[in-house]
Order: sequence, then C-alpha cells, then structure tokens
Amino acid sequence: MPDSKSTQLYFLHPTPELYFTKGTKAFEANDLPAAIKYLTRAMGLAPENTLIICQLAICYTEQADYEQSNELLNRALKLDYKPYFYYFMANNYAT
Repeated sequence: MPDSKSTQLYFLHPTPELYFTKGTKAFEANDLPAAIKYLTRAMGLAPENTLIICQLAICYTEQADYEQSNELLNRALKLDYKPYFYYFMANNYAT
C-alpha cells in the first residue's frame, strides 16, 4: 500500500460552470463534437440556464443542425425572454 503522504485523492465535483468553460473552449478551438458534449453535460446539471442552452444551440447551428438548434432556442425562450434568441432562430431559418 502506498504511503499516505505520497498519495492524495482529489475528488472532482463537476459543476455546470466547469463544463460550460470546457465547452466554450472547445467551441473556440472549433472542436464542435467536444463542445456539444461538454455543453450537454452543463445543461444536464443546470437545465434552466439559458446561457448554456443558447451556447449549445449555437454549436448545433455551426454543425448545420438547425432543427436541433431551434428546439433548444425555443426551450430557452420558455424559460426567459431574450431578443437574441429570436435573432439566432431567424438566422437558422434563413440558411
């Protein structure tokens, strides 16, 4: 058994902020699959956070999955009115 002084265990308590940060960094690096994975996890931990939902919708727009993006934006609109949700939806319909 290892010496207790040389072995430390660190417990990770994932938070929506952790996954949001990882997701936005992946998005900035143009790694959309990773961004979607992390933002989906963030949304699972904070299902009413419209900032997370909107960022995930933007990722789907970048993948040309406009239907999924609009579903997320509609979900966000039900939680909170933000005019820019309509802007993103309009862009999805225009493409």
